[in-house]
Amino acid sequence: MRMMGDRAMLGAPLVARGRFSGALYVGFAEPRSFSAEELDFVQKCGTTVATAIDNARLFETERSIATILQEHFIHPLPSVPGLEFGVIAEPAEEPALVGGDFFDVFELRDGRVMMLVGDVAGKGVPAAGLTETVRSTVRALSLVDPRPGYLLEMTNRVLIHHSVEGEFVTAFLLLLDLADGGMTYASAGHPPPAWVGPSACGFLEAQPGLPLGTVDTEFPEARLRLERPETLVLYTDGVTEARQAGAMFGYQRLLRTVCELQSETTQGVAEGLRDTVRAYADSLRDDLQIVACRLA
Repeated sequence: MRMMGDRAMLGAPLVARGRFSGALYVGFAEPRSFSAEELDFVQKCGTTVATAIDNARLFETERSIATILQEHFIHPLPSVPGLEFGVIAEPAEEPALVGGDFFDVFELRDGRVMMLVGDVAGKGVPAAGLTETVRSTVRALSLVDPRPGYLLEMTNRVLIHHSVEGEFVTAFLLLLDLADGGMTYASAGHPPPAWVGPSACGFLEAQPGLPLGTVDTEFPEARLRLERPETLVLYTDGVTEARQAGAMFGYQRLLRTVCELQSETTQGVAEGLRDTVRAYADSLRDDLQIVACRLA
């Protein structure tokens, strides 16, 4: 207790994990003495406040690390003759940890192009690190066999044997032949890409499969041809699950949006979809990734 003129004050240091953050003071208008219960109460309040400050500091530190990791893992899209890209990658607006949304596009030695989009369950540093595990595994194994079903199957086995229990990843993997527009693709529990042309639009049909890292399974492939000037739009559930008063943006609204944007450039399609989601949602509670592509 410390007496200051006509005031009485109780003070408690704010210490958590051996780190001093300040002090908590409780003041009274008139001089007085304090009971053991009051002393104990202020001390417990100081402990609670110190713990909250320390947790906030740890939260910001982990968020900063996760953000740096995510930014480091964003690979620039290649310049592919005969293929146009539009890309949007935005973090959630909510003050939560960075999520594990990711995409990757790379050329194979024979000139075909591999496109990968996915979402890691969970947030923070583990999620950001797991995205690179998936991407690097797909890239490495594509040198052995570029079939999407095979790549998802092998990547799934890697995660089952080496990831922490409860970690899983949804992913959509597509192999595009620029010579004739032929696409071979497979899904591991990820939302299907949308395609839009001058007279029709829809979603790619594929058996969704199970997320990577759950059980040892196969991933069926499907095939389709991308014609000029059709646009293919890959995305994460930050698009479809954006909410307004609890109601999700949803797949049909996504499809209507890309249909209305079919005359835009690929970047215009990606930005237009992003803008429509932002206008709809109260706030972005999840990361948002969009990749639009079109044969040039």
